[in-house]
Amino acid sequence: MSSKKSLEQGLQHLDDGEYAAARVAFRAARDNSNKGSKDYAGALLWLGSSEIKLDLSENARQNLEEAEKEYEKLGKSDNSTEELAQVRTRLGEALTNLDQFSAAEQKLEQALDTGREACGPYSVQVADTIAMQGLNDVRSNRLDQGEARLSKSFGMRRGLLGGKHSELAQSMNQLSFCYSQQGKFAPAEVLARQALEMQEAIIGSGHPEYGVTLLNLSTVYIKQGRLSRAEPCAEECVDVLKSSLPPAHAWNIYALDRLGTVMLSTGKNKEARDTYSEALDLAQRRWGKESPYTVGSLIGLGLANLNCQDFRTSEKYLSIALDLMKGSGTLDTKMEYSLLQQLACSYVFQLKISDAVRLVPDSLRARHTANFNETIDMVNTALDFVGGQIENLKN
Repeated sequence: MSSKKSLEQGLQHLDDGEYAAARVAFRAARDNSNKGSKDYAGALLWLGSSEIKLDLSENARQNLEEAEKEYEKLGKSDNSTEELAQVRTRLGEALTNLDQFSAAEQKLEQALDTGREACGPYSVQVADTIAMQGLNDVRSNRLDQGEARLSKSFGMRRGLLGGKHSELAQSMNQLSFCYSQQGKFAPAEVLARQALEMQEAIIGSGHPEYGVTLLNLSTVYIKQGRLSRAEPCAEECVDVLKSSLPPAHAWNIYALDRLGTVMLSTGKNKEARDTYSEALDLAQRRWGKESPYTVGSLIGLGLANLNCQDFRTSEKYLSIALDLMKGSGTLDTKMEYSLLQQLACSYVFQLKISDAVRLVPDSLRARHTANFNETIDMVNTALDFVGGQIENLKN
């Protein structure tokens, strides 16, 4: 099969959400192209793009870096500037997924300059790059800047693509995700629901992008405590992503974690335990047993076992989660305090009183650090009370 035919097949698979089949086709296109040709560079670009979708970001980075070099060699003489902007945008996305946020920002700035040179300041390519900049901001906790960029990209796409388009729906979900991270749940819900409606009509409810939007919407509901809305959303999300993505894909793991959260919160403890166990197995396969990305599944599994009165197993998973968070430097004091409380419960129910007592200093420190203002208010109230008692004694 010719490289052009393989490339066409790959692009169709990519549009249909069949990412593994797309990768196979793009590899065939690369292998059947002459190195140094525009076809070879294009095959590398789309191969890297499919690998991003498959959560193979390191493979994607390598192929996209090679594609960038190929397009740089081709230069303006071959009208490849727009493709160079594309490859730099996808390379920035891969770097974001690898948590290399500074490198991603630099690459995306370069992509933006290239895109403006090739397509002008108001184009789909420029809007795509700005969206990736916004997502990089959100991932690196620069939420206000992320919101500004994602809003700008959404406005550009709406103006350029019209009222209904799969990229516009994707832009809605990206902005919804940012709002959710900021705690702006009302606009987050509205945008996610609109994105779902648009995606169902355009790409269908079995497409992985539809599943990703379901994941976002279920998270919005969970954060608001609207569990009756979250549960069917999370269940459908798991079904869609399981059927369309590789088992150890990050989106599959996140979806299982969300479903486990709903089950745990609604008293379905055995079901939650099974769900979190599956999520943890996949997370450890995906990131390794020492990765902080496994912490969510570990905590959920620990709490589910605690509620099932399997205190020894609960202790095991909560202890591992606490150690991983401390070792990674990502430990939030509120989370630490909550974890220490649950771990103490698992000790007490096993009559490990000395172990429970050993946690008290850390628990008090975490509580007071997390609630410093509350602690100061308590001290001031105590001082006022003592002062009042002294005045009473004087009188």
